[in-house]
Amino acid sequence: MAPLLVLLPSHLFKLSLRYTQDQEVTVFMTTGFSIESYKKAVLANPLNYIGDGLNTYACLIHFNSLGYFEFRELWCVCYLACAYYRKSHPEELVALYNYFVEDRVKKLPLIWKLRWNWVLIYSIIGLAGITGNTLIIMAIFRYMKKSATHTLMLTIASSDLLTSLVCLPIEGYQSFYGAGILGIDTGMLIVCKLSYFLFYASFGCSIIAMVALGIERVKNEYIVQLKMKTYLCIPDKMVDLKLPTTVTLKEDNRNFFEVLFEVFKLCAHAGLGLRLQQRRMSGEMRDDTDQYIIKLFQLTFPNSVLVYFYATHQNSVFKVIRMLLTMLAIFVIAWGPFLFQAFYLPLFTEQTTRFLKDQRTPRMIYTALSFSSATFNSIFLPINSK
Repeated sequence: MAPLLVLLPSHLFKLSLRYTQDQEVTVFMTTGFSIESYKKAVLANPLNYIGDGLNTYACLIHFNSLGYFEFRELWCVCYLACAYYRKSHPEELVALYNYFVEDRVKKLPLIWKLRWNWVLIYSIIGLAGITGNTLIIMAIFRYMKKSATHTLMLTIASSDLLTSLVCLPIEGYQSFYGAGILGIDTGMLIVCKLSYFLFYASFGCSIIAMVALGIERVKNEYIVQLKMKTYLCIPDKMVDLKLPTTVTLKEDNRNFFEVLFEVFKLCAHAGLGLRLQQRRMSGEMRDDTDQYIIKLFQLTFPNSVLVYFYATHQNSVFKVIRMLLTMLAIFVIAWGPFLFQAFYLPLFTEQTTRFLKDQRTPRMIYTALSFSSATFNSIFLPINSK
């Protein structure tokens, strides 16, 4: 039995011929295509050869049966996972995206069946956050005096309202259905970026206001009272474009905070980034270690703020401690799992890290908890302001 290989531009076929006297004969019939040139052509542009076989087991079986492709090459051909050989072509990325969208649409009934409870949870959190924070804003504008406490509460409520109204629906849709389903055009990319910016800006804004609220509620004898601006500078998230954060005071027989939150870049951040870059270039640390340090800096410290405070309310130390402990408990419950996966997860082994990141349920839990802080604040802020 002798194999006869017929090499055609788009396929390889194995034929067999029977000869007398059991002679072993190999005959090559070519049309100008060698095995290597065929492999190079397929790996260079798999879409021209797989037809509708993208991400299918049938494609894998077909090209594996030819016997000329290694395992990594098969994944490049059938799944467009070609990072080992070359960069992905734009048309390949579009093909993968279209396949992902079509696959999600087909599986939508199954997704609803498996994750309807998460839709209910996200809806409850969103409605509670919108309702609670809207009531706080209306109450402050209509019934309460514009004291420092109420102004800071208004800041927190406004921040949480934006989170519940804008960020939570987009993040919930992504957790439930998958990223990118809404589209990959420029408009949707801008919406996605703005959503994440609002999410982290709201997070920093809430912490700043909590710190300022704690300072404002401390008894007068524990606060340095000045007739001039007093500055409190706290390091903030390291993003590229930042401006000063200012808090000014208008006195008309009462204290009133005008809070204009902007972003700002500290010289310390620039120094830290330079040092991290030097360490990475010198090989003192892994290439991705600085990213984890920067993430820790981003979420551990609130935005830089210039605070002018002149407390007037004689609140007891017990009330201040109660408020701070309550807010700390809310922060730990709501943001603890999120911060754990962002900062401490990379400390585990690569296999453990990949396993935990691939689990959708834990990710949906810590995402829902992080957004629930907007709901908790609307409940405990009025209680602690008494």
